[in-house]
Amino acid sequence: VALPAYQDYTARAQSAEGSTLADGVKKEVEFTFSQDKSCPDNKSAPAGQIATAALITGKYVSSITTGGTSAADGTGGCTVEVLFKSTNVATGIAGKKLTYTMLQQNNTTSWPCTSDLDAKIKPKTCS
Repeated sequence: VALPAYQDYTARAQSAEGSTLADGVKKEVEFTFSQDKSCPDNKSAPAGQIATAALITGKYVSSITTGGTSAADGTGGCTVEVLFKSTNVATGIAGKKLTYTMLQQNNTTSWPCTSDLDAKIKPKTCS
């Protein structure tokens, strides 16, 4: 009984690294978008102050990729995708993703999240 609970706890703790790293990247995406109404793309090269996706890593995070398409009305649509490593991580997060999508309404920015992580191990910022 205790082992599955511990495995879930470990996966949840490791997944928190993804949301923490994404927070810094989201701030840079917002800044870029506010300046030129476009979404920075760091898949293969740095985008402004955002490093190339493969260079934004952590102990459990493989990469953080920015992209997306800004909406015609200038309300966002930029994305920040966190990819977790496939090895040397908790089974529940191996190769999984968190995707934050920027929405802007009434001068307010929010970042709804989707994920293929099991609900019991998703970070609270992705509910």
